[in-house]
Amino acid sequence: MVKTTAKQQALVDKYLVDLNATQAALSGYKK
Repeated sequence: MVKTTAKQQALVDKYLVDLNATQAALSGYKK
């Protein structure tokens, strides 16, 4: 099992909701 950081997990969660990698990346790294 691969461990993910909170930031990576947020990106994955956002991607699964939107299925939009660009938007997920932007929202994940905005903070």
